[in-house]
Amino acid sequence: MNVRQYNILIKCVLAILLSALFASCKDEDEEYKESSSGNGCKIGFDAFQDGFQKPTTRAVIEEIVDLDNLYVLSMKNNGTGWNRVFQEDVLTLTNNGYTTNGQIWDYSPTANWENEYNYKFRAFYPNTFNTSAGESCTNGFQHSAISSGSTVLTLNNYRSATDPRNNSDLLVSPEVTREYSTTLGNDEPVPLNMKHLLACVGFKIKSKKGKKLNITKFTINGYSKEGSCVVNQNIVWTPIWNESPKIKSGDNVNVNLTYNNGTMTENNNDFVFKDKGSNMEISPKDLYIDNSNNNYLYSWSNKYKNFYVILKSEYNTNSESLGAAVIDGTKEETESYEFENYEQLLFIPQELDRAGVNFNIKFSVKRQDWGHNDDNVKEIKDVELKHQTFAEIEFYFGDTDPGENNRSIAIVDLTANGKVKKWEAGTKYSYTIGMYEYQATANITIEDWTHHIYEEDLR
Repeated sequence: MNVRQYNILIKCVLAILLSALFASCKDEDEEYKESSSGNGCKIGFDAFQDGFQKPTTRAVIEEIVDLDNLYVLSMKNNGTGWNRVFQEDVLTLTNNGYTTNGQIWDYSPTANWENEYNYKFRAFYPNTFNTSAGESCTNGFQHSAISSGSTVLTLNNYRSATDPRNNSDLLVSPEVTREYSTTLGNDEPVPLNMKHLLACVGFKIKSKKGKKLNITKFTINGYSKEGSCVVNQNIVWTPIWNESPKIKSGDNVNVNLTYNNGTMTENNNDFVFKDKGSNMEISPKDLYIDNSNNNYLYSWSNKYKNFYVILKSEYNTNSESLGAAVIDGTKEETESYEFENYEQLLFIPQELDRAGVNFNIKFSVKRQDWGHNDDNVKEIKDVELKHQTFAEIEFYFGDTDPGENNRSIAIVDLTANGKVKKWEAGTKYSYTIGMYEYQATANITIEDWTHHIYEEDLR
C-alpha cells in the first residue's frame, strides 16, 4: 500500500469488498448450464470493488447486496464488424442477492458466448445522479457507436453536489477483452474490477486534553465543482475553474477603494486580499488602515505589499458547511476525534496548487472625509494572484459562544504548503487537524482507496 504523510503548520487568528459471481458453465447449478446453437454457456459477470460508498442521502452501503445495479458497455466481432452482444448497447446488471455459488448479477434476456467471436466489455456506475443534492451530469456516461469498437467512456459537464458528501461514488472498470472459442472453453465470468473516478477526502480533529472545543462552521473553499472526464486506458479529468475576471501575467488592473467615516468599500469587488504571513483575509479597511495604523498600500509602512490576492469568484466556490462538532477534551493529545460529517467527501480530481500570475494593481482611495483622493496610494507592481484550495474552520473554546463576529478562524492549506499538488482519482486523503488556542497544525496521510475493506473504512 502506498502511503505518504506530510506535516504542516497553519497560523490562525483568534477573532467493500464487493464480490459478485455468476457461476460458470462448469458449475453444478443447473441455472448456469444453459447453451444454444452449439455455442458456449451463458455470459456471466464478476464485479469487484473495495471501499464502495453511496451518497448519504441514499444510505451508505451496509451490505454488499445494497448495490442495486451495474451497467456494462458490451460488443462483439467475428471479423465482419463490431455489433451488440445483448439487445441494448449498455447491459443492466441487477443484484439478485446470494446463492450457494456466490452473489448473482443477473440480466434478461440472457446471451450465450458465441464461437470465434472477439468481445469487449466495460462497466460503469451510476446511471443516474443525485440531482436532489445538486449533483448533475445531463447525459451521464457516454460512448461512441458500437460499430466503432471503442469502449471509451466520457462524462461531459459533470457537476458536484453542494455538499461533497452527497456525490455519487463514480465507478468504471478497465476494458475487458476476450477471444471466445468453444474448443478453449474460456467461458468463465467476465471480471469487472471497478475503479473510483473521484478522490475521497476526510478530516479528523485533535485538541488539547481537558479543553472543550466547539467547531461552528467547516467549509472547503476554492475547489473545482465542475469538469469532464474521459476514461480510456487512464482516467483523465478536465476540471472547470471559476476564474472571473481572467487575469494574465503583467496585466494592469485598477482597484478603486472608498473611505467614508471609518468604513471602506472595494468598488471593483473582484479580489480577496490575504496576508502573506498568516494567509488570513484582509478586509478592505485593514488593507488601507488596520488597527495598528499600519498600511499595506503605503510605501513607508512595514506591511507594504505584504499581501497576495485570490479571485473572489474562486474564493466563493465553497462547499456548504460540513456542520458543527464538539470536542469534549477527554482524549489524549495524540488521539483524534472522528466525526461522520467530516468524512467521505468526494471531489473531482484536481490540482490544489495551480500556477498563478503576477500583475499590477493601480489603487485609488477616495477619501470622502478629505474631499479628494489619497495621493499616497499608487500602483503596486508584481502582485501575486494565487489559486488556493483550503479549509476554513470557525471555532471557539469553552462553553460560552462569543458570537459569530468574535469566533476564531483557522485556515488550513490543503496542499500541505505545496507538497500535495493534486487530489487524484481513487486516492484517499486523510487530514488530521490539531486545533489549539494560538495555532492549528495539520498532518496528511495519503492512501490508495482501493486497498481498503469496506467494513474498516466506510462504517
